Amino acid sequence: MDDQHFSNTDHERDTYGVFKDAAVYGKTLELRNFDMSITLSPGSTIPLMDNLYLVVNGQSSLEYYPMTVIPPPQKSNPPIITGFEPVSPVSDVIGVTQPFNITLDQVVNVSWFMNGTLVKLDECVKESNYSGTSAVNGTWNVTVIASNANGTATQTWIWIVNAVPAAPTQVFISQDLRPIAPIIWAFPDGS
Repeated sequence: MDDQHFSNTDHERDTYGVFKDAAVYGKTLELRNFDMSITLSPGSTIPLMDNLYLVVNGQSSLEYYPMTVIPPPQKSNPPIITGFEPVSPVSDVIGVTQPFNITLDQVVNVSWFMNGTLVKLDECVKESNYSGTSAVNGTWNVTVIASNANGTATQTWIWIVNAVPAAPTQVFISQDLRPIAPIIWAFPDGS
């Protein structure tokens, strides 16, 4: 193909944008009609319409083929936690059920962790909750991670669980507290 030359100069039939003239020079192909020409050379890309292009291969021969350019997907914003309860830190006593919840702006997979251990998983949700019931005396880290293809959002609570306070001690007085003698009050006005 390097030394070949081909040419067609029949302009009379050149209608509807059809290229009637063509010439090959070495590794270059030139297509012409009466008002436009396209030169194809190795590695060149020619836009045809919308996302359709003509790409010329740069191998030992001149080849061309259609190519559709697919733009990379638009990256959406990462998920945002739009609401959560309760406010951290949270204080309770042993045995109390403590609810934790979040609301998000998009569908996500939600993982709940208590001191780093997975305790609950919700998939394809915009709201999720976890009820902590098994905490013993101490300070606990409750973390929720919401994620999807757009990114990750995290919320962490400090949950302080205290022992149940002891009941107050009752004091009994065993002595009889009745007065031994009556008390008489006298006021200056005589009453």
